[in-house]
Order: sequence, then C-alpha cells, then structure tokens
Amino acid sequence: MEQVDNIIVYKDITDLSTLKSKFLQLSNNKNFALITTSETKNDTVLISGLSIKDVQAYSTSTFILTTDGIVYLVPQKTTFQQQTFSDENSSFWKGIDFNQDICCFEFTKKDPIESIYAKFGQTFAFINKNGEVYLNCSDPKYCGKLKQNLFENKKIIKVVSGVEHILFLTSDGFVYSLGTGFDGKLGHGKSIKYNSSFEYIFGKCDLKNIFENNNSKAIDIAASYNTSFILTDKGQVYSCGDHTYGANAQPLDFIVIPNEFQLVENKKIVKEMMIGYFFGAFKTVEDDYQVFGLNNFYQFSNNFTNDKIMGVTDFNLNKSKIKQQDIYQLDCGGYGSIIVTKNGKIYSSGSFSCSFVGKNNNNYEITEHSDVISMFVKDLKSFKVSSGVTTVVYFTINQKEIIDIFNFKNIWKISDCNINTNFN
Repeated sequence: MEQVDNIIVYKDITDLSTLKSKFLQLSNNKNFALITTSETKNDTVLISGLSIKDVQAYSTSTFILTTDGIVYLVPQKTTFQQQTFSDENSSFWKGIDFNQDICCFEFTKKDPIESIYAKFGQTFAFINKNGEVYLNCSDPKYCGKLKQNLFENKKIIKVVSGVEHILFLTSDGFVYSLGTGFDGKLGHGKSIKYNSSFEYIFGKCDLKNIFENNNSKAIDIAASYNTSFILTDKGQVYSCGDHTYGANAQPLDFIVIPNEFQLVENKKIVKEMMIGYFFGAFKTVEDDYQVFGLNNFYQFSNNFTNDKIMGVTDFNLNKSKIKQQDIYQLDCGGYGSIIVTKNGKIYSSGSFSCSFVGKNNNNYEITEHSDVISMFVKDLKSFKVSSGVTTVVYFTINQKEIIDIFNFKNIWKISDCNINTNFN
C-alpha cells in the first residue's frame, strides 16, 4: 500500500483473496476505483480516498475526476509519457510524475474541471466550469487550452474522440470536429474537399439535416475508431464516416455520403449511445438495447452468427445466461463489452486484456471478481464501469453526483419504476 495526499493505492493484487482483503481495508463511506489492465494481475490497482465524480479508462492509463474538479492520472504503462506527452512547450503537464502510482494535474486545482474524456488513440480532454477545453491529441497545434473563439465563443459541454478525430458539443446544440479527413468522418459537409486525408483539420459540422430538415438539435455525441455520431433531442441518431464494418450503424446496402451526417434508420427512440472500436450499442427510451458493427471478437457474443452486424439490430441474448431485461448498464470497450445486471453481477464478452476478465469470451460470462466487487457496493446507482482498449475500471461515485445525474435533463422519463439496487 502507498499513500499520496490521503489517497490510498493498493497494488500487487494477484488473486481474489488479496482483492477481497484490500476491499476490507477500505472505509465503507469511501469511493473506490478498481483498475484492471494488461494480461497480468500485477497491474490491478485499487484506489480509495477520493470523492469521485467520474473515471475514464484510457488506452494506456486511467483518469479520475473528483467532485472538487481535480483530475488525477494513474499511469499504467512506461511508454505513456513518450506516446502521449509530446508537447514539451505546454505547461499542461506540470506536476505529472510518472514515477508515482497516482499524480495530479496541478492546474486543475486552480481551474476546476467539470468533465473529462479519455478512451481511444492519443486524445483526452478536460472541460472546465466555463466550458473551455484542455486537449491532448496527435497534432501539437491543438494541444493545451483551446481558444474559445475556435468555437465562436460557445460553451463546450462534451468532447469525444475516435483514433484520429475529435468531436466537440456546445451547450446550444452545435458540433465541431477536428482530425483527419480520411473516411469522411468529420461531418463538415459533402461539399468540403480536403487537400490531404491525413492532415488535422478543424471545422464546424454541417447539421442542416438536423436543424432545418428535422427541427432538432444535438444533445449528445459519440465516436468510434473512424465514425462520428450525433443524438438529437428527438431521440434520433445521425452518423458519418466509415461503413466497412457497419460501425456507422447503417444497413448493408446504405449509400454513404462522405463528410455528411445521415439519419440512422431506426424505429425506436434512442436516449443513450455506448461506442467501442468499430461497434456500438444504443439504449432506447423503453430501456431496450440495440447493437451494430463488428462482432469478430464476439463483442456482443455468439448470439450473432455473422462477424458484422449491419444496421441497428435488437440485442439478441437467446444463448446467454442473461437477458435484456436483466441489464442495468452496458459499456463498450476496444474489442469487448461489459454488462452489469440489476442484481449487481458483472459479465463480459469479447476480447479483453484485463486481469480478472475473460480474455476471449465468445459469450457473456461472469467475471472472476464479480462476487468480490458486489460485496462492497451497496447501491447500484453509485456503481459505474468504464472500459477502454486494454483497461477496464470499476468505480463508485459520490452520492451527490448520483442525484445530479438523475436530475439532469430527464427528458426521457416515461414512467416511474422500482429497481432493486441492493447487490446482496
């Protein structure tokens, strides 16, 4: 055990008995983040002592946001510094010590952060309480604190990314994008032509299909490896980008217009998007789940016979031990998905390189550590999962954040219902 600024870090967790003993040492009223990564259990880390608002599982490390707006980094790979922090002139990284088990972005103590994003590629972003963005990406020109006039002085409320492109959502429903023009994923409009497919380009997305033709506005964004998604206030999804593996949620015979957001054919109203590498899922207002995209690693299990799910498809779980109505949370990572059921069990399918998680499950199997975790989570509403490419993090959030999440723009509420949130 190591302790930094009252933060407790448990390492060397190699088996379930050790994991259970570490959990027993935690105070009952403390949030925790259990980080699993790599192909060895030595890379499992349990962190406590923070009032957690959010956690993001990154390609090589983990970001933790506290309720005070402070961001911490848990580096898990020695190559992280060389791969990601290439902008030597930026003071953004002051205070980051890769020799520590957990370190703090010092500037966030003076400029509190409202939300964070980190998942694919070299991109991660922090948004402060004024809607200003701190960004790290492959192009040094856009690393550091971005100028607000880049977004016409609009407030940014969310940032997401694929591997070589980034989306920014404003508070009034506009979307901007940055990245390579390859695969037509930037959504700047079909008339826009790029001199180079690999140069980073910034622009405002053409949303006339949404604003003018459908009298809607964007309320959420998502991105896969080389595809972009927009969710509107009417529960419709628009996508642009690569169609090769069905990752844009369009059917097999769909004609893609490069660089233009096109309506995804769907008879149901969508309220949430969960996106992984080349595949994804939608949650509807009826709390049904729909899936699409690549299934070559059984990302959505062997309930689907093809290695590609072309077009939005109901989540078939006929061969699985769980059913749609059992799902409380679904999260998509690099090449697999995690399901948390309403009775607190954790299942995984697909290919994960994480300790205590099945490496190559062709169907949803309960994880090794599911029962141990469920012993120490008493309220399901406080429990969250974040899965990246090679990292999965299980964490609990502060009680105040639960209230904020359930009160935030609850435009999809159609009825009151009771859910058993007791894990035991």
